[in-house]
Amino acid sequence: MMVDIQHVGIRGYERDLGLDLVLLNPSYRLGCQCCVDGFYQQYLWSKGRKGFIQLGIYNPRCRVPVEVELERQISKGIAGVVLNPANHGYALKEAKRVVDYVNRRKLNIYLYTRTLGLEELETLNDGLDVNLIILDPRNEISPLFRETNVYVNVRDYTGDVSRRRAILGTFYPYEREEKAKELLFRFGWTFNNLLELVQPWLNDVTDW
Repeated sequence: MMVDIQHVGIRGYERDLGLDLVLLNPSYRLGCQCCVDGFYQQYLWSKGRKGFIQLGIYNPRCRVPVEVELERQISKGIAGVVLNPANHGYALKEAKRVVDYVNRRKLNIYLYTRTLGLEELETLNDGLDVNLIILDPRNEISPLFRETNVYVNVRDYTGDVSRRRAILGTFYPYEREEKAKELLFRFGWTFNNLLELVQPWLNDVTDW
């Protein structure tokens, strides 16, 4: 079963990459100060289509309370929540209420770390009872990758990662279709890891 984390749906079209399952990442490619980026566009685009699982997203600076907005997204079947401090312009400590709420609701956290240091990431992970998926790994934070609940997107990362906790998320359709296909072929060995992360939501979106 071929799986991927990608952004298709924000742009509203689909190409044949041979995928059985896609986790829809609603985070826009460039900076955005909106509350939920492309979540509702993706939800409307994928509604009724087999083979798609939705990730949620929330900006801690949103005027809508986190409990209200994330419950709306949870009611639509999200399998995790994306946090993107760089694009949303906040410090990780500003997201504490969001992290606590997501943790209580037993949703995995998918995190962009570009503006974050190792110490604050270790502090974040110390209080988690869920998995932490690093979407943009860097060598500077690699000690974090030894934790058993931390998964790493190996798309561009060449450092040491446990094969058991390596996953793939392409940037498609923000990158060429040929590039996405090459990544899917090269990292097919990671697919089962990603399937395990989304197993509780799998029966709702696919016939497998």
